[in-house]
Amino acid sequence: MVMFTEKIIATIGPSSASYDTLSRIIKEGASCIRINFSHGDENSWKNYIKLIREVEEDLGKIIAIMGDLSGPSVRIGNLKEDIILKKGEEAFFVYKNNHEEGSKEIPLPIKKFFETVSEGDILLLDDGLIRLSVEEVIEDCVRFRALTDATIKSRKSVVILGKDLKLPPITERDMKALKSVVKNGEVDILGLSYVKSVSDISMIKDVLSELGIEGIKLASKIETKSAVSNLHDIIEHSDYVVVARGDLGMHFPLEDVPRLQSKIIRAALVHGKPVYVATQVLASMVERSVPTRSEIVDVVHAVYEGVDGFLVTGETAVGKNPDKVVKWLRKILECYRADVESLRSRILKERERLKIAVSLRDKFAEGIVTLSENLGAKLAVYTKTGGLARRISKYRPKEPFYAGSSDIRVLRQLAPLYGAIPVKVSSSDYSQGLKEMFERLKTLGEISYGEVVVLTYGLRDEPRHLVEILKVV
Repeated sequence: MVMFTEKIIATIGPSSASYDTLSRIIKEGASCIRINFSHGDENSWKNYIKLIREVEEDLGKIIAIMGDLSGPSVRIGNLKEDIILKKGEEAFFVYKNNHEEGSKEIPLPIKKFFETVSEGDILLLDDGLIRLSVEEVIEDCVRFRALTDATIKSRKSVVILGKDLKLPPITERDMKALKSVVKNGEVDILGLSYVKSVSDISMIKDVLSELGIEGIKLASKIETKSAVSNLHDIIEHSDYVVVARGDLGMHFPLEDVPRLQSKIIRAALVHGKPVYVATQVLASMVERSVPTRSEIVDVVHAVYEGVDGFLVTGETAVGKNPDKVVKWLRKILECYRADVESLRSRILKERERLKIAVSLRDKFAEGIVTLSENLGAKLAVYTKTGGLARRISKYRPKEPFYAGSSDIRVLRQLAPLYGAIPVKVSSSDYSQGLKEMFERLKTLGEISYGEVVVLTYGLRDEPRHLVEILKVV
């Protein structure tokens, strides 16, 4: 089993959607595969899910699937071909869905964009690498001039610098994804794009309830000014948090992104929510077979800040070396560890400052982590809902721990958590589950002669609770 604490979420796409490539990505250490619903269609999404589950079963791994909604973004329509502009060239955005071959009229099917944009506005694309200047606005047509060389592709997002469009949190495209692939229960985590406030999350939960979608976890992507302003409330109502650096860099000056990344990570840790850094993690590896030195330093810095893991996007979706991206991330994560003791101390002080209540179950989880570390023992927990494993993870144990359950979906949702190694057991009884887990870990070679193991399960409303300390003989 993979024995590093931070996790890797890899995006599937044209470069990685083969059995062999995806197998290598998972063997190298990816614990969650992300499907970006902004690209592709219902058939491609279903094929991705089928492939992921096939590889998961054949490799005997437990792999989460994250389905990432496109959200209330402004995206370019369907292009017949990439549109290449040189700096200073002009072209047009037009309110329609599809592109005519050879035309410089670029479809943009969001009416609100044309109602909001003004002459003189700066438009940003491709995580801010492309900058366009609005020269003229005529009803449903915008004439713009390229301030940089630009390759404009289908379905890429467009941001009006300094303006926040008020769009509904779920689009028609998102509804198609929810009804066609999320509703069947194969998606474990739902990524929420461009979340602005808790009301967006509440609205999405209402839609999920109306569609009869239950048990799915929500990952809020922090990528807008409104999200940063409402940071603590959004995190409190989310199951996972993603630092979406690409869009942050289009809504804020680039020099602010490192500060914002640290702020979001700290807030997530204080609230005990898993947090991941995304966008341009190893971006040079879209073309290259090795990362740059600065990319490695960037990853290590995030490790020291206490992240649960990293979400790679184009590197594995369209890059030339998708499996090598995951291999390099794994190599980096195996070499560096956060100073968990100082991290815990910092988190606890911040919780006290913000007067965040610590529940009895939280105190129990912290105590179990401390006990296992003081004994130099391995830690294994049995969980029905995943609650205890999540609490243990947020206290950042120094070594990976084992989380056993009979519920495969619970295990998949635990797979991306810091330090968690999911283990499938058949028993749905707490005491029997612990016994079965202990024997299974011996069979798998995860624990061996002479080692000490702390085993327990989550607190229940009973007068007696079992914490076992066993030595392997």
